[in-house]
Amino acid sequence: MFGEFCARIWTVLRVVVTLAALAFAMSLPIIARAGDPVIKFATDDPVMSSAIGQARASLPAFLDRVADPEAEMEYPVLKIAYTTLTGDGEHVWVDRLSIGLDGTLSGHIANDPVNLPQIRLYDRVEIDLSRVSDWGYTQDGLLHGYYTLRAMLPHLPAADAAVYRAVLAPLPSS
Repeated sequence: MFGEFCARIWTVLRVVVTLAALAFAMSLPIIARAGDPVIKFATDDPVMSSAIGQARASLPAFLDRVADPEAEMEYPVLKIAYTTLTGDGEHVWVDRLSIGLDGTLSGHIANDPVNLPQIRLYDRVEIDLSRVSDWGYTQDGLLHGYYTLRAMLPHLPAADAAVYRAVLAPLPSS
C-alpha cells in the first residue's frame, strides 16, 4: 500500500516537472519578445563562428523536419542575420515558418529588433537561406538546435545560463 502511494506520488512529480519544463520551453518566445538580451560578438569570434557553422551544416535536416507534416516538433524557428543601418549585423529569430508552393520560405519576426528600423516584431519576411545563422525547435519540453544560444551561455548571468542548460537537448552526433 505504501509502495503504491509512493509510486503515485513519483508519477505526479514527474508529470509536474515535465509540465513545468514544457511551460518554460514554450515561454521562451515570450521571453524573447519581452527583451531578449543582445550580446555583441566580434564577427570573427571563433566560438560563435563555429556555432553558426554547425547550425548551417545541419540546416538541411532541420528544413526537412519543418517540411514533414508528421515530424514531432513544436515552435520551429530560424535565426536570420540582417545588416543594420550602420553596417553591423543583428541576428533576429523568425517563427511561424511556412514553405510556399514555389519552395520559398517565410515567417514572422519573433523578437524585437534593436537596430533594424526596417523590420519590426511580427513582420512577415521571406527568408534567404544564406543568411540563416541558427535554428531550433521544442520537442518533449527540450530545446533542440539553438547553437548560438549554446555559444552565448558563458556570457549570460549564471542563473539564466543554468535555466537554459536544463532545457537544452543534447546536440545530434555528427
